[in-house]
Amino acid sequence: MKNQKILLIVCFTLFILASVLIYQPNYKNVNNIPDSELLIVAHRGFGNYAPDNSKSAVKIAIDSGMDGVDLDGQMTSDGELVIFHDPKLDRLTNGSGPLKDKTLVELRELDMGYKFDEKYTGEKISTYEEILQLVDGRLIVFVELKVSTVDSDGSEELAASLIKKYNAYDWAYLSSFNPVVLWRLKNIDPKIKTMFIFKDIDVDPEILKEIHPTDSKGIPWVLRSEFCRNLMRRIIKPDMLSAEITVDKRTVRDLIKKGYPLFLWPPNNKTDIVNSLEENPYGLITDEPELARSLTLEQY
Repeated sequence: MKNQKILLIVCFTLFILASVLIYQPNYKNVNNIPDSELLIVAHRGFGNYAPDNSKSAVKIAIDSGMDGVDLDGQMTSDGELVIFHDPKLDRLTNGSGPLKDKTLVELRELDMGYKFDEKYTGEKISTYEEILQLVDGRLIVFVELKVSTVDSDGSEELAASLIKKYNAYDWAYLSSFNPVVLWRLKNIDPKIKTMFIFKDIDVDPEILKEIHPTDSKGIPWVLRSEFCRNLMRRIIKPDMLSAEITVDKRTVRDLIKKGYPLFLWPPNNKTDIVNSLEENPYGLITDEPELARSLTLEQY
C-alpha cells in the first residue's frame, strides 16, 4: 500500500510537471502592441532595390509608404552600433574582414554602394542613431541585434539608451535570435519593445564560415525546438515573434491562435507571399514589399 501511494504521488508530480512544461499560455500584451491590419515590412531596408541596410534603402521604404523596415545591428570594435547585415565586409563593401574588428572611423572609409549600383557610389555604413534620426517615427524600425553569445557586447544598453533619447518606444523595436539579449533588454528598460526571431533549421553553412571565431556558430538545438522556445518565451516575454517561413505551420498557427503578434519572413515570391498571407500573420518581412502589398490588397 505504501509503495502504491508513493507511485501515485510520483505519477501525479510528473503529470503536473509535464502539464506546466507543455502548456502554452495565451499571449499577454506586454507593451500594448496595437491591433493592426497586416503590416508590410521591407527586409534589409529595401535591400533588393538599394544597398543592403543603407540609408538609401530606408528612404525608399519611407517614400513608398511601407509600414516598417527590418535592419541589422552590429557593434564596432570601439563600441558603436552600426547597421550592417553580414559578419564580414567583403560581400557588400570595398572592405574586407570581420566588421566587429573595425572602428567606426575605419568603417566610414568604406563604400557600401557601388557594388550594388554605380549610382549609389559613396553610400556609407550608418549608425543606429543616424537611422533613428532619419526615420523620426515615419515608420517602424526593427533592428536585429546580432549577438550570438550569452555575454553582452554592449549593444543592448546602447540601443536602449538611443530609443529613450529619441523617445522612439512606439516605433523602434529590437529583435534577436538570442533570447538572452531580449531578456537583458527588458531588464534595462521594460518599455523597450522586443521581437523574438526563430527558425527550425540551422544557419546556412556558407554563412557559418563568415562568423567571427569569438562568436557562437549557428543556432543551438534548443532554439530550434518549439518545446524549448515555449519555455523561453515565458521568461523573456517578447512583445512580438518573427518566424521564418520554413517553421512548422502547426507551430505558426498555434502561436497566432494564442494571440501572438507574429511576423513571417522572408516570403519573396508570389507563392510564398500568398501562402504566408493565408496564415493571417501580424505582418510580413519581405525583400519584395511592393509585391507583398499588391498581393495583400488583392487578398483583402
